[in-house]
Amino acid sequence: MAEIRSEIGNGQHFNPDLVIQNIEQTEPWWKNFQEVMEWDREGVVSFIEDTVKLYQQLEEAALNPEAHFPQTAQEASKIKALWVISAPGTYFKARKKDRYEDKPWAAWNDRQRVNYALQIGRKLGSVPLIVYSGRSDEDAAVLEAAATPWLRFPNTGIYPKDRIFVINPIPPIENSLDQIKTFRLPTNFRINSGDEIGLIIHAPQAVRFLYMLNNFPQVIPEGATLRVFPLPTPVMGIPEYPLQEIRGLINYR
Repeated sequence: MAEIRSEIGNGQHFNPDLVIQNIEQTEPWWKNFQEVMEWDREGVVSFIEDTVKLYQQLEEAALNPEAHFPQTAQEASKIKALWVISAPGTYFKARKKDRYEDKPWAAWNDRQRVNYALQIGRKLGSVPLIVYSGRSDEDAAVLEAAATPWLRFPNTGIYPKDRIFVINPIPPIENSLDQIKTFRLPTNFRINSGDEIGLIIHAPQAVRFLYMLNNFPQVIPEGATLRVFPLPTPVMGIPEYPLQEIRGLINYR
């Protein structure tokens, strides 16, 4: 097996062997996975190598955001919107009823993403539209915060409430695929060829999300490009969080 090793903050190594072992230990679809491995082991391993490498790149970008931030005002002005993917918790609650509620590392993840988008938007100077995509209770919390940003948002993240757009689709979203399929910009919002949309998401989930998004090229307006602004993996979430997301991607694939 070709060796691809990914080492992040706490020295935890990721490679195909670790991922495969983790699938065996945790997933009910292990036997089906073995069958796929029997007839295309090389393809499976290659796919895992690519996901591990992508995760490493995203984590490095999250830990060194300045190296990947627009370097000129002209470059920054191309970023017209920041798409925030909802996360565990809500803006006002560390946890909510979902599959992450017993994970200490998942506490306040949603608030972290929203605040990071506010921070980036202010730093860009062009006040891009912040587009939030979540389930109903997550949407309601962001709308409540945006209604009085001077009171709810941190002082460094005060943001014009008319520059915050919550998609709030009907029917409500339930998963990442729903978030992709229901993404939209306001009807009067103009985005041109060469403009960019920033994606605000933690590095582990970004791996799975980007692969899924690649199957729906029509989601991003024609001519526009996506720039990822990843948040780093919470220290307590290593290695559980990235392994969980990589497993989910493999099952999806």
